[in-house]
Amino acid sequence: MFSHVRREWRVYLKIPALTLFGIIALLLGLALLTVAVARVGNAETSFFGRKTGEPSRIVVLVHGTFAPNADWTEPHALLVRAIEATTPTNDILFVRFRWPGAIDGYQNNTNFVRYGAGQKLTDLLWQLRKQYKQAGIFIVAHKRVLLAGDAEGGERELPSRPPKPDSIEGQLVACCSTDLKSDVLVVGHHGSLTSSRTAFLDAVGAKIYAISSGPYPYKRVRLPDEEVVAELERRGQVLRTDQNDLFRTEDETHACEANPHKIGPDTDETPGGCDNIVIDARSGSPITATYSSIAD
Repeated sequence: MFSHVRREWRVYLKIPALTLFGIIALLLGLALLTVAVARVGNAETSFFGRKTGEPSRIVVLVHGTFAPNADWTEPHALLVRAIEATTPTNDILFVRFRWPGAIDGYQNNTNFVRYGAGQKLTDLLWQLRKQYKQAGIFIVAHKRVLLAGDAEGGERELPSRPPKPDSIEGQLVACCSTDLKSDVLVVGHHGSLTSSRTAFLDAVGAKIYAISSGPYPYKRVRLPDEEVVAELERRGQVLRTDQNDLFRTEDETHACEANPHKIGPDTDETPGGCDNIVIDARSGSPITATYSSIAD
């Protein structure tokens, strides 16, 4: 009798134990889902730059998955200051979009969270477009392309020479070397020996280099300088807009000089190549660069 009752008691306990386990698992799953939803919902936006009126441009800064506090998205960042310097009217509105790929030490890099953050970013862009109908909207994400412009390191010297302390490259290396780190460098001064000192290139650390040059000389100097090209090729992939210049191809029929699709005004005997460079920096994929036949 006792044995029989005992067996029934055991069976009785197994049923609610399984049920209880299922309830706990369900509640735990719902709790985790709630946390994930809350973290997607906690995507934050902050604004700085132009305070009133209609901006001419809106720049949305989106950090990398595990860097919600990335310095380059801050108002004082070198990147922000450089973008501000592109317009004398200072009418750029910056939007810092902070999403929970990793917040408070919690790595939250799941498809669910990334999709939710993407939806939040889409909603933000839609609201910005409705509010500022005439402004150009640009997104700067965590793959970094540094445009050196005509920044110089000094006189025409080999790349191994240190940049002059008062040169742009020298000042950048001295004050902000960590901010220079980039995936792609659009090479300074068309690949001239006046730029691209090794100290500057070391700070940038790029793997892809784009040179805008050709087909006519710059003040009797044909750029890029081969010493600079050799230094860049030692560091990574080099693409240049003068691939089809006459001095390289010796093909007068198809040379850039005779091509109506030369970059800039056509057949004007001024610098400007024919080989367009496309840099693909889409999210979640390695950054790549290649040539394109698309004309201006």
